[in-house]
Amino acid sequence: MKRVNSFPLLAKDTSHYYSNQYKIASHFSNQFSKSTLQFNGGSINYSWNYRSGVDTPFIERDISQHMLNIEVNVTVAQKIPFRLTYFQRESNSSLFRDYRDFRIEYNESEFQRLRADNVRRYYKQLLEQLKNPYIKPALNVTEYRLSKYTHWLNDSSVIRELVESKELMINASTFCAINDKTDSALNKAKAFVINYNRVEEENDHYKKLYDSLFQVYINNQKEVRNLQLLLNGDLNDLRAQEEIDRIAQKHGISKSFIKQIANASRGVQSLAIGRTLPNFSNLTLRNTNVRGVHYEYNYHQLYAAVVAGAIDLRVRDFVYNKAKRVPQSLISARLGYGEIKGTHIILTMLKGKKQLPSPNNSRAVGIYGFSAELQKIVGRNHLFRFEVAQSAVPEMTASTAQKERGAFDLKDKKDRAYSIQLQSNFPKTRSKVYANYEQRGINYQAFTYYHSNAASISWNIGLDQYLYRKNVHLQASIRKNDFCNPYIQQKYSANTVFKSVVLSFQKRRWPGISVGYLPSSQYAVVDSLVVENRYQIFNMTVKHQYQLGAAKGSSILMFNRFYNDVQDSGFVYFNSTNYYFNQSFLFASHTANLSIARTANGINTLNVVDAGVATKVRKQDALGFGVKVNNLNRNFTKIGFYANTQIDIPKVGALNLLLEKGYLPAWNQTLRKNEFYSIGFTRYFK
Repeated sequence: MKRVNSFPLLAKDTSHYYSNQYKIASHFSNQFSKSTLQFNGGSINYSWNYRSGVDTPFIERDISQHMLNIEVNVTVAQKIPFRLTYFQRESNSSLFRDYRDFRIEYNESEFQRLRADNVRRYYKQLLEQLKNPYIKPALNVTEYRLSKYTHWLNDSSVIRELVESKELMINASTFCAINDKTDSALNKAKAFVINYNRVEEENDHYKKLYDSLFQVYINNQKEVRNLQLLLNGDLNDLRAQEEIDRIAQKHGISKSFIKQIANASRGVQSLAIGRTLPNFSNLTLRNTNVRGVHYEYNYHQLYAAVVAGAIDLRVRDFVYNKAKRVPQSLISARLGYGEIKGTHIILTMLKGKKQLPSPNNSRAVGIYGFSAELQKIVGRNHLFRFEVAQSAVPEMTASTAQKERGAFDLKDKKDRAYSIQLQSNFPKTRSKVYANYEQRGINYQAFTYYHSNAASISWNIGLDQYLYRKNVHLQASIRKNDFCNPYIQQKYSANTVFKSVVLSFQKRRWPGISVGYLPSSQYAVVDSLVVENRYQIFNMTVKHQYQLGAAKGSSILMFNRFYNDVQDSGFVYFNSTNYYFNQSFLFASHTANLSIARTANGINTLNVVDAGVATKVRKQDALGFGVKVNNLNRNFTKIGFYANTQIDIPKVGALNLLLEKGYLPAWNQTLRKNEFYSIGFTRYFK
């Protein structure tokens, strides 16, 4: 049998698996040279609302408010997306100030999506080239030849002839004595044995070739599947990026081209001009509105951030329309090593001007400081964060005179602060625990929240626990020295420990139950002074959804209790007990609901019955209306009503209208009329 040569075409087609000749088409780079400004849609939302009267914590009449929000999404050079937003609020309220905000913000989530789409588009061509069309046919041909050889070698007639031929060759002399055709038979036997050995060699050759091709085929399939899974998964994951880069380099794609595809700008976490709310750390900058520039970058273990601009440190400043506003500013820079959401060490420097909480202080004083933060992630389930900070601020403990320091005094503990945070997740027990501890020196100041000039210690401990196959969920926490705003009179002791416990039960086809004991707060206006009251409330909720024939039913029963009194509340129903029940039915074309509410505190009792219907007018339009019956102390009964509609105007937008004529309890134990109107318009652009 003639020997069949190895497949030269096969060797040629598979050589790139063992060489560095594999290239991606050069036209990829041309995709990055485009420079255009692409509009990616946006929206405009306008709303106006009017109230004839405001609820009892403070009294205002005929309050009107206009709000406008515009959002536009653009992409520069098909790579860098930005979001432009404009917000405006105008009101005739004496408590709420008017303001306008414009912001240009780097759209990090949209960028990650665009980058992932680019990576998928480019690497899909690599994926197609990895699917070598010659491997499977070559493997099939080799398997076919191997099966032919194996079948012939194992054929019983061939084996019998092989045995007879070998016996003839061994017993040639004996065979010659009894047979006249010795030479021809012997030559035929020798030829058969030689041919058999040649076929056997060929079989061994094709077996090795098949094993080699099969291994190449298996590796190729694994690599194709692996790359396919990576491309279909989260391409923003660092491990996925590294694995894709490894596969690309293995097949001859240069590192420079990989960087060009990935683009180092994928590390940009935030880039905004306008009003931003940067959150650096607990001891430096957090929960502070900055009107300026905010930039954060984190890529390949490098972290850098900078923020600069005017600040509005009074987070709840919207209730001070007429208060004199003192200009305040801030510049802060951060540099660190590691991942911001993982293990890292970060140094923060800050400098700015801040109005300190002092009755005689009408100007902003200079403050500067630094901090070092260490965060360690252990086993993906445990987090430890430690931060130490030092500041230079005016001393205000000895006297009210403010004397700015010229330099840091690292030995002075009065200017120092510490923060420790622990978080742990235990998957086996479905438990999460966290604990925070913070200590601030008497003179320490930063741009987090207002810190009065007194040494303070704050802490909190919390537990999140699932029980009984996640049907029961327990959330519990205690904390001391909560957020403090010196411009609002706080009516609670600085040593108060706030307690929070919530226990809930959820199981399919069972009613859901939630019970909680939570802290609460409320604003009130007393003699032109805004007061914030803190107290505890107890809540219990039972809700259930079910099917009733063609309709879906929903039932909700709520109970809560306020633990406050008339001296710490601007609310009529201090120390009240409240009940609420709602029953709704959802049909194919409309919804009907009935609710009953009762509020009582021993002095006043208010009962409200509400019945309403909402129906679809057209495919996108809806209309709803209802009636409310209000009864106060069984002496006053008033009937109110409400109506709302949603109209979708093709090529224009969606219009929402709401009107309500209701009644609110007054201090003189009567029901006061309260009218509410609202108009809203929304338009989305593509």
